[in-house]
Amino acid sequence: MPVPKQIPLQRDAFPLKHYRSEITKRLNKIASLEAEIELLNEAIVKAYGERFQNALKMANKEHGKVTMEVDGVRVSYEVRRSVSWDQEALQKLRAAMLPSDAKVLISERLAVREGEMKNCIDQRIHKLVDLARTVKFQTPKIEFYPDENA
Repeated sequence: MPVPKQIPLQRDAFPLKHYRSEITKRLNKIASLEAEIELLNEAIVKAYGERFQNALKMANKEHGKVTMEVDGVRVSYEVRRSVSWDQEALQKLRAAMLPSDAKVLISERLAVREGEMKNCIDQRIHKLVDLARTVKFQTPKIEFYPDENA
């Protein structure tokens, strides 16, 4: 049964099961299209990722956003990161440090603030902290800009 262009306002215009069915169909279409877009984005990253990564490196970044023109198309490439910490390694490190130093470098939830890690001048501690650190980069985000010639 086709859905009318305008949904009738009467409460019993269609059985509720019909609306649920129509909404479910559309949600499934949306999910399918989102999956297709994800595959297209993966293909773009595979084909052009090295070029985008080089642009990030040229900007002295390992993550972030770059915008450039490729094949006549203005596009941005964004890589976000998330950092997690090995809690056991940080507990051992905190126990080995002076309490005053540990309090500045390591928070109670056992994470190291990025700024403090960069400022840590003791290379031995910096190396141990780095071993407790895991950096994950999110899937790159591709964003197209309107074609100015269209």
